[in-house]
Amino acid sequence: MRRRSRTLAQCLMTIAVGAASVVHAAGQHYEGYAYAIGDGKLLYRESHWQYTEDNIERHLVVYRCANGEPFARKHLDLAVGAVTPDFDMLDARSGYREGVRTRQGHREVFEQADARAPERRASLTLPRNAVIDAGLDAFVRTHWDVLSDTSVSPVPILVPSRLGYIDFTARKLRDARVDGNDVRWFVLSLSSWLGFALPHIEVGYDALTRERREYRGLTDIRGDDNRNLNVRIDFPPAERRTDVTLADVTRAAETLLTGRCLFH
Repeated sequence: MRRRSRTLAQCLMTIAVGAASVVHAAGQHYEGYAYAIGDGKLLYRESHWQYTEDNIERHLVVYRCANGEPFARKHLDLAVGAVTPDFDMLDARSGYREGVRTRQGHREVFEQADARAPERRASLTLPRNAVIDAGLDAFVRTHWDVLSDTSVSPVPILVPSRLGYIDFTARKLRDARVDGNDVRWFVLSLSSWLGFALPHIEVGYDALTRERREYRGLTDIRGDDNRNLNVRIDFPPAERRTDVTLADVTRAAETLLTGRCLFH
């Protein structure tokens, strides 16, 4: 029993939504399926819970291997801003961690290469149009009309492994009809020379509900070569639920991260 308790403590984040702290939870749940860009192979799944705790919006993500075994978890705290949330991610396969936290009113970004490596950290400022992690969705919704008519540049997106931002340009890419629904696509591309070395990001949203339908680009999950995976993530609207309960979030927060999936 003591061994299991230590494992739980290791798996839950420093901004964790553990069993004792998850209260008054209500919100929605949806799934994401990450496929390899090249051959379309299912690499992993994302289980998302968006909910409210003590009047603070939070977001919990559990990452699962293709066979369903969980291997990573991310917690996001939107109290500091929906576009620039605090977050803490742990990949239990190696002990890799990254995130952003607020301490005594000051923000910092941190990264830990594996369970034995020292933590790297740096003070974090928020330049204009800054985006942190899943805050991309909030940025798109906030700038929907501007992005649809013209472009926004620069859009500094935080890259924890660099302890800093990379500037992107965001604009509308196209409108499309998908499964009977109108989907609007936006693209974020690099204008510097790095743009030739890194893939751009494409995100598709339901034009009516503005919920994310698809993501294409680098993800925060790393492959067998320790490089960030380049994927297409599908978020089927039929799998969205709006009846999330306290038990649902608590169960997800306590899930043991036992997956040892390989991405080759």
